[in-house]
Amino acid sequence: MVKGCYGAQIIHAPLLTIAADHVAIEARTPLRIDGELYFVGKGENVSIDTKVDRRGFVLPGLCYTQMTMDNRFLLIDFDGVVVDSLHIGWEINHSFRPEMTKEQYLSLFEGNIYEKFDEIDKGSNEDREEDQKFFELYAERILDEPPIKDIVEVFAKLNEDHTLIVISSSINAPIERYLEEHNIRHAFDAVMGADVHKSKREKMRMVFEKYGTSAKNCVFITDTLGDMREAHAMGVGSIAVSWGFHPHETLEKGVPFRIIDRADELPDTIEDYFKEME
Repeated sequence: MVKGCYGAQIIHAPLLTIAADHVAIEARTPLRIDGELYFVGKGENVSIDTKVDRRGFVLPGLCYTQMTMDNRFLLIDFDGVVVDSLHIGWEINHSFRPEMTKEQYLSLFEGNIYEKFDEIDKGSNEDREEDQKFFELYAERILDEPPIKDIVEVFAKLNEDHTLIVISSSINAPIERYLEEHNIRHAFDAVMGADVHKSKREKMRMVFEKYGTSAKNCVFITDTLGDMREAHAMGVGSIAVSWGFHPHETLEKGVPFRIIDRADELPDTIEDYFKEME
């Protein structure tokens, strides 16, 4: 990834909107500049030369980040990967469903958690109200939990040459607050929680469309079998972490590229994964 501020010609910029003599550029707008793909910095409002040639407008002093077509995207689960939140989820759920054992609760994460609960509750409105109450209680407690050892430092480093995106079954607000609290929000290009979509398959599809990328340029870092199954359905490989919800023997069913036991193993594992994808 190469960053800089230079004059540039837009060769192909389908998401640009032109107003008077300015180009209003949305956050992370993709541009094709001299045959390369770029993302413009957030909130830019760039004056343009009104002279137009066959290839597009000339932009003086455009600040951009070059994104090559093989840029690497790290799709990262939150609960269990970034923070140990299993006890929070289990205790809140148990207060709603005292008849459910912990083993039964964990088995729900062998698929999409929302789809699993829909099977149990037949998609009732009462289930939707329970979701709201769950996250109210969850948000009150999650900030008290420390990040997984070394994970903040690892993500800060990985951000230098990867695009990091949270894909989670929790809602955005508590995730955003947690990342801000631990000074790591800047490392993530986006947070895609349950209020974006409850299906992680759909959120991966959104990543492909938004960033103009494909499954081979992405890897999902997760702690559950269900996440790996959703990733597999989208053609995305997985790296599993053993410090989260599911143990080794459950994770192995998802056939991840590798199961790791420490956060500091992530950079080398990610590098090995993408070498195999070449």
